[in-house]
Amino acid sequence: LPSTPCPPAPSASASASAAAAAAAAVRESMSELTVAEVRRHMDASGFSAAFIRPSSDNGRLESGLIISWVQTRGRLEKGSGDSGKDLVMMREGGFPEVLLSGVAGLSEAVFSPSGVSFAVQTKDALLLGDTADLSTRSWVTLRAGESFAGRPTWVREESVLFAVSGGEPKRDRLFMHKRGQIKSERGGPLFVAAHGGALLNWDHSQDEDDAAHIAVVHRLPDAMLAEIVLMDHRDRGLDDRSGSKVVAVDCRQEYCTPQVGFLAPDALDGPPGPSLLLRLNALPLLNGGHLCDAERLKTLPKDAVKEAVHGLWLIEDLKAPRLSPVHMGPPNRIDVFSGSYGRPGAAEGFRLDPSRCRVFLSARTTGTEQQADGVPISYSDDLYELSAAAEGDGSLELLPLRTATHEGGPGKGCKIPVAYGETGGDRGQGEVLVVYHHRSPTARGDLWLASQSKPNRFCSWRGGASGREARLTKTMPLSLQRKLLTPTEVMVRNEAAPHCGGKALPIHALRFAPEGDGPLQPLLWLHGGPMCQLSFDYNPLLSWLASCGYLVLAPNFSGSTGNGLGFMNRVMADGCGVADLSDCLACAEYLKTEARKVEPRLDTSRGVAVAGHSWGGYLASMCLLQHVGGESVFSCGVSMAGIADWYVQQRHTEVRYYDYALMGGWVYEKEVAARAREASPITRAAELRAPILVLHGDKDIDVPFQQVPPFVEALRRSTHGGAAVEYHAYPGEGHGIAGTEAQADVLDRLRTFLRVNLKPWDFTDNPHGEVAAY
Repeated sequence: LPSTPCPPAPSASASASAAAAAAAAVRESMSELTVAEVRRHMDASGFSAAFIRPSSDNGRLESGLIISWVQTRGRLEKGSGDSGKDLVMMREGGFPEVLLSGVAGLSEAVFSPSGVSFAVQTKDALLLGDTADLSTRSWVTLRAGESFAGRPTWVREESVLFAVSGGEPKRDRLFMHKRGQIKSERGGPLFVAAHGGALLNWDHSQDEDDAAHIAVVHRLPDAMLAEIVLMDHRDRGLDDRSGSKVVAVDCRQEYCTPQVGFLAPDALDGPPGPSLLLRLNALPLLNGGHLCDAERLKTLPKDAVKEAVHGLWLIEDLKAPRLSPVHMGPPNRIDVFSGSYGRPGAAEGFRLDPSRCRVFLSARTTGTEQQADGVPISYSDDLYELSAAAEGDGSLELLPLRTATHEGGPGKGCKIPVAYGETGGDRGQGEVLVVYHHRSPTARGDLWLASQSKPNRFCSWRGGASGREARLTKTMPLSLQRKLLTPTEVMVRNEAAPHCGGKALPIHALRFAPEGDGPLQPLLWLHGGPMCQLSFDYNPLLSWLASCGYLVLAPNFSGSTGNGLGFMNRVMADGCGVADLSDCLACAEYLKTEARKVEPRLDTSRGVAVAGHSWGGYLASMCLLQHVGGESVFSCGVSMAGIADWYVQQRHTEVRYYDYALMGGWVYEKEVAARAREASPITRAAELRAPILVLHGDKDIDVPFQQVPPFVEALRRSTHGGAAVEYHAYPGEGHGIAGTEAQADVLDRLRTFLRVNLKPWDFTDNPHGEVAAY
């Protein structure tokens, strides 16, 4: 055949340039998060694990590690938020297996102490599972109108404690169910919550008699309060209440959920009998001891509750219960919980080993001071073991576990202990293994395993490079992980903070910025709550906002958790809409001044924007109504599901206890009425001097929709030239927008509004997406 001349081969530099351009185009097309990724339509949660210890007569099962999680399927349309969940398990050396598929209301697997059995709750039943063949069967069937509350707790190997809500009576109720008991036969409840109250968690002692002691965390109708009830059922029927006694009161349960756990005799070199470990926000009394009567709190001065102390506590003698603090450093300087704005991925709280002799927990140093090197205290966790102090004086101390601090670990983030194992030797002498859940801004959350002593087969099984640390699950797509940004933790100083005696108040914040050279406009994003926190945690929305070309600052303002009870209390009563608002104004000043020194791409030519959802939406409205020199402090803002009128809010909300605590009373009370008016955005709505976007679901009962149309009408009465109001109500949507189409619409409106009102315009890119024509 006649030869065809070949085209000249491209030079190496041209090939490299073309490859780089192609890679850049691919990265650009893949860099933006989708609606499903931002709204977490597909997710893995409910992680659990166990080190199986079969009995000698169980020949079907070998010892080893088993892990489990719940995979949430993507939502297809409005109303299908629970379209199906899968229960996945994986045994040592094996592959993931789906045990249950497309199940509504599926909870995590809760393993028995030996790991040979597990319990799972669904929408209709409590299932009993066998880890030998990964089979399940119905164990307890719910009655009409009932649903499960909380997670079940094993009583050794033969029974579980579980709670239900709804049905008759319409209150949370605690039950016990034994192996072999007919699923339709249920005895009387062990405990019934008060009307408007709830059962948060519970535990049992491991005595020979079934549940000789039961401890219950009972949230009261005034839901800032919870009582710890201790029940002794030894030698009496389960329906006999004569042995019940309130042994402690948590005065600020919104800071973190109270938790109880029975320790075995001699645990932590403690008392010879069983003892009770508690995580509480307890109130010390002047005459010694701690508050154990919620009714007595009403007789104390209003500010007395601000003296509550967060931490771990111990009741050593169950017959004569008395709280003793576990000393972990200065009061209110150590948080013993892993704070999360969304779902934490695993059951949060301290974890006991199967023998109930060792305690593992998440903890972090709190406070607004900076460390010696000038770096702000981090909103990330470390794992600790609670141990008898080396001094031998009977005190306890926190010992850091070997996790994430060396090469091969997951790094900085939020951690929750999940399971404990020990191989070889007597108790305390073998190899210590800890399974924990880790999440971070670029990691949705997975299980890791760490050895506290030496390389082991478990870490080697999962490919741990060091043999001491290994990632057990990989449930997050790499395509999603590559789109996420790692924020910088910064400290913003509020020089004008109220109630600080003239001292500056440092505010912790996360600062998100995308890669590249283009200019970034400043956006202040405010979280909901306010009794929540933005930890060094997974939050794809903030990455999405930054990837749209903004420098996003997300502060933990006054009222946030994770910085000590005193910091949360700043937003109560006369601090509501005052202390938190002051922190937001300080953040605006930071973005206009200090942030420019560390981020040269920052462009403030069109000012600073503010946006948020729920409490963040409320604060965004308050921020937009602040003026200096006749001009708005913020150039534009977005209020999503935000409070507008405290009178309507307290009257119609389903979380009235929360708003009662925030306002410091009822809005009709004389000393509260003026405060409620001052803290309501609708009071000054007609003074709007900047563009605002208001988004709200018309079925919202947390922040009732009734207050929104009058607020929008008041905003539109503003005659200032800079004022502009965009408003959209979502039919059928509640406090959190659930419909897929509605979620996409929210993100689209948010992106367009900020593009029009915050980014500079030019001659080729129209803010509405069209190309200019001449």
